[in-house]
Amino acid sequence: MAASFKQTAALSTPRVGRKQTPDAAYWNNFEFPVTVKEYGAVSCVDFSPVEPYSFAVTASDRVQIYNSRTNKVEKVLTRFKEAARSGRFRSDGELLVAGGDEGLVRVFHLDTKTSLRTFTGHTRSVHAACFSSDKVHVLSASDDKTTRLWDLATGEAVQTLTGHQDYVRSLAVCKSSADMWITGNMFLSAGRNCVKVWDALGGGRLLATCTNHHKTVTSLAFNSTCSRLLSASLDRHVKVYDVGTYQCVASLTYPSPILSFGVSPSEDVMAVGCADGMLSIQRRKQEDSSAKQALRQRKRRGATSRRFYGRGGDYRPVVADYSVTHKQKEQLKKFDKHLKTFSSTKALDEALKPCYPAEVTVGVIQELIRRGSIKEALAGRDDKGLELLLTFLCRWTCEEKYCRVLLDVTTLVVDMYAAVVGQSGKVDRLLQKLLRSVQRETSHQEQLLNTLGSLGTLLATAQGTNTS
Repeated sequence: MAASFKQTAALSTPRVGRKQTPDAAYWNNFEFPVTVKEYGAVSCVDFSPVEPYSFAVTASDRVQIYNSRTNKVEKVLTRFKEAARSGRFRSDGELLVAGGDEGLVRVFHLDTKTSLRTFTGHTRSVHAACFSSDKVHVLSASDDKTTRLWDLATGEAVQTLTGHQDYVRSLAVCKSSADMWITGNMFLSAGRNCVKVWDALGGGRLLATCTNHHKTVTSLAFNSTCSRLLSASLDRHVKVYDVGTYQCVASLTYPSPILSFGVSPSEDVMAVGCADGMLSIQRRKQEDSSAKQALRQRKRRGATSRRFYGRGGDYRPVVADYSVTHKQKEQLKKFDKHLKTFSSTKALDEALKPCYPAEVTVGVIQELIRRGSIKEALAGRDDKGLELLLTFLCRWTCEEKYCRVLLDVTTLVVDMYAAVVGQSGKVDRLLQKLLRSVQRETSHQEQLLNTLGSLGTLLATAQGTNTS
């Protein structure tokens, strides 16, 4: 019995699989975002520490309180005459403090939306404000280069710090101590595209530098367990770092430059504020959604479907049964039929037709090379056959997936048909086009090598600077 003809396989290129880490799977497991257009750039997003984890969005001249379950605005605080800044909750979720470009610091009661206190004393914009851990003091930082501690009961400034030489636009308080604003043995800072980790007890020694962003870092936050650090940047990315190694373990991409973001204490909701005024709200996907969908499908099919799809399932074959094997007729493409009869030229002509994708044509060429009949298939072509071949080579020779095969074929074609140059105007134009394509690819390769050399120099210089 004759063996069946093995059909020609299309050229397959390996796909580089991206390794999915557990952190990447966890932080990318959010539903499609709900987007809300705010009145201006979203400068601050802060989640309430208590359930139901509402979040405050500071944009333009107002602070809006969103319900994290419905993504709807519950309350709007509009006592600001100029841009509001840094709307943040107290640890019990009952009060909210916010600064602004007026130089005032306001404290609001969220149930009644009334302004309980207005602290006056700063002479310029207040970009950062927050409650202390004892709940009875408020801290504020201003463009007047001062940081002030306010008494919530009296409304007076308890302490004013004047050691800064530039604008003060960020604050951090210690949750375990009301007397320390930056404490512990490590703290973090963000400047330009870098996030730096400092050892406070070791004389301010730099422990680590994270340079995964390529534009200014605008916001930092921890997850609920403080095991992961999240940073947002104007490069439209949120990066997630492991605090043990400070290596980037996950990355999220957004359509606009990011100014602020927040993650709920349950890590079920993430809100991201962008420079163009867009607020993106994402909720974590439910784990059992696929199981519920499968259960609904099983119920929908019912008993009738079970009888139809399950028929013959209890049949057991016996010795007297006669089995009939069904042989499907072999369906060969035209170029395979020509290859089966060793008609190399006809097989190549058929594969060069525009109806076949490039990977199929290159697969046929590889088969001809394997058989040693590629020269026979290329030789003896008239103007029409040569034009068809040159058109294909002009289109695909410099393609990375096929260049290893087609460069050898191009060399053979040029050697074989060098004598016919000048006899056909269309063939001459195709040869010139092929020459320009190869020259353009060579120029690109030279530029890439020069770029690699420049990058190597820059990286070596940056590494030396960080080490010093």
